[in-house]
Amino acid sequence: MHNHFDKNLNIRSRILEVKPTHVLECGAGTGECTRLIATLMDKVPFKFTVINDSLIQGIDSRINQIQGISYQEIPKFPDNSIDFCIIDTDHNYWTLRVELDALMPKMMEGGLILLHDVWTFYHATGMALQYWNETP
Repeated sequence: MHNHFDKNLNIRSRILEVKPTHVLECGAGTGECTRLIATLMDKVPFKFTVINDSLIQGIDSRINQIQGISYQEIPKFPDNSIDFCIIDTDHNYWTLRVELDALMPKMMEGGLILLHDVWTFYHATGMALQYWNETP
């Protein structure tokens, strides 16, 4: 999530302001943003869970890693247990819709969901395709 920790989404200031109790990151890639978020765990003590298609090596041992697909893993969380979620997964309508449907009962009232690349990725990369049949 290049530049999104301190710019654009400004994850850093949002976490410091909101002071969440449970941060969920869906889609972490190689863990660049995950590592930056983890630096805030001493300032704002929160539970940090990452759902990613592969485990990230060398990250803070306090981070709970789940290897899997976000929309299959999110339903396993207790209802009202997440108050800060970052979604940076498959960047298509179908996946995002299924993730949000699964996530809504898991979010605490007043929780915050940050979405990455849902508009610029769609238009700037030519990847605006339907998930199930690859048609525009």
